[in-house]
Amino acid sequence: MGTTLVTGATGTTGSRTAARLAAAGHRVRAAS
Repeated sequence: MGTTLVTGATGTTGSRTAARLAAAGHRVRAAS
């Protein structure tokens, strides 16, 4: 599986999205 880029990761929606993706086993790159 590839890496997922989450933009706006310091905001409410972005941080929750990044956390859920990581918990599901995805590799996550976060950018704010």
